Amino acid sequence: AARITSSLSRLTLFTPPSYVCLTPHSRSYYTPKDPNYKYFRPNFAFKRKHYNPKFKKDRWLKVTKVELPEIDTKDDVDKMTPDEIRAKMKEKGIQPTRPWQEKPIVISSTAGTFEPYVPPEGDGKLSTTSKAGAKQKFQFLEKKGKSMMAIRKIRQYDEDFDPKDFAEEAQKIYIDTHKALADD
Repeated sequence: AARITSSLSRLTLFTPPSYVCLTPHSRSYYTPKDPNYKYFRPNFAFKRKHYNPKFKKDRWLKVTKVELPEIDTKDDVDKMTPDEIRAKMKEKGIQPTRPWQEKPIVISSTAGTFEPYVPPEGDGKLSTTSKAGAKQKFQFLEKKGKSMMAIRKIRQYDEDFDPKDFAEEAQKIYIDTHKALADD
């Protein structure tokens, strides 16, 4: 029995009852004697060059330092002329800003949307069996389709648009505009 306990005491997992620690062992640092410490030898075969020299310039450009704008140039911009500002922006490779200009909407600019009324010639109606009557009917349907598409397009921007009320409103705006121009 003594021989068995002496052989078991040599093993790391077995500790005899007389040597029992009351506090657990804590490591404060790693040392090469520690079985959990892993040592890495220096590897001198490691090359710091990329294996593919083809795109050397692209890799070099990837880390190129960029010139940052100066902070104190805000005061200088106020004193510069527009030509100097444009030259400075061209030097930096920035496109100059364009002023925002909204296009004014006038009733006369909507001429492409509304078809002018052309009254039918003669008595107004031809027989649909004749060539001229069929052509007249086709033109009528074509104009009606275009005006419906135009109204649909206007309703995309103004949901409350009513073509019946629009004629009166447009006439009122037209008269008020001419009165205002005549007074000035």
